[in-house]
Amino acid sequence: MAWKCSELSAAQLRKHAVSPSKLSLLGLVRHLTDVERGWFARTLGGTNAPAFYWRADRSAGAVADAVVKRVGG
Repeated sequence: MAWKCSELSAAQLRKHAVSPSKLSLLGLVRHLTDVERGWFARTLGGTNAPAFYWRADRSAGAVADAVVKRVGG
């Protein structure tokens, strides 16, 4: 994923794959981060790890914008 996303601009990372869909490369990377972190915490650590990016009170777009700003987009 890092290789695929490394040369994309912030706008390209936020771009939705298909107009009615909320799927973007940035969203996919965030999802994989939370799923992998949770799996390792449960499987290897026996604990629950809170999600970094997903929150019930925030839209996917708000989280994506915050992440892009943080990484310099």
